[in-house]
Amino acid sequence: MNSFNDCSLEHQYKNARNMKSYLLIIAIFVSISISSAQFNFETDVVHPKEIEFAADSVDNVHSKYFIKMDKKLDSTFKISKEFDFQFRLWKDANVVQTITAFIMTLNKGKWSASYYHFNPHWQEDCKYGMVRENVDSSKLNQLWHRLRQNNILKLPDDNKLREKKTMYEIDTTHLYGIIGASKVFNDGTLYYFELIKPLQRRSFYYGNPEVSFKEYPYIKEYAQATMIIYLIKRYLGIPLTSPFR
Repeated sequence: MNSFNDCSLEHQYKNARNMKSYLLIIAIFVSISISSAQFNFETDVVHPKEIEFAADSVDNVHSKYFIKMDKKLDSTFKISKEFDFQFRLWKDANVVQTITAFIMTLNKGKWSASYYHFNPHWQEDCKYGMVRENVDSSKLNQLWHRLRQNNILKLPDDNKLREKKTMYEIDTTHLYGIIGASKVFNDGTLYYFELIKPLQRRSFYYGNPEVSFKEYPYIKEYAQATMIIYLIKRYLGIPLTSPFR
């Protein structure tokens, strides 16, 4: 049995809204296979190309928390550090039962992937934890090709789109100036994306990208972030309207 943490220990959990809670997490290793049979895109096999991206110069607001989560996941499941490139997608919806991680790894020209989610039998086991599911690697080339088509290597942080979603009004009574405001969706789901090479790292995040896309369909980045999430869901066989389990 692999554990995320000892039962007696508490660790601080920082979510996207800077709220704090304490989680007791014990991870139990369970190996289940996920088939990519539903991933029926009409795309020829695309061999991996050189993957280049601009490394972070400054960490974003969520980096510290997810770097800790990465280390804990790596140590628990003995995730190899031997790779040429790795993509990670974390999903966090404020409660431990909804934390998931999808990891896609390229090593020596071959892709592999795994998916981690909350242990559905925690009540019977009386333990919180995450379980690992093996993912079919036969179509990961196609998946990566589609992710690249949606700008995965260059998408900006959600907060850098604030100007694009600002709505402006003019005070016609006093003509004091132009008033700008944008909606902020504080509750919901945070998606944290990581691009990792041995000597490089880049991360970016989106809070409720599907909701933001519906609210701002003219902002391409929300469409691309949502599409990336949908592509991964489709590959894992998760209905687009359902949350990551």
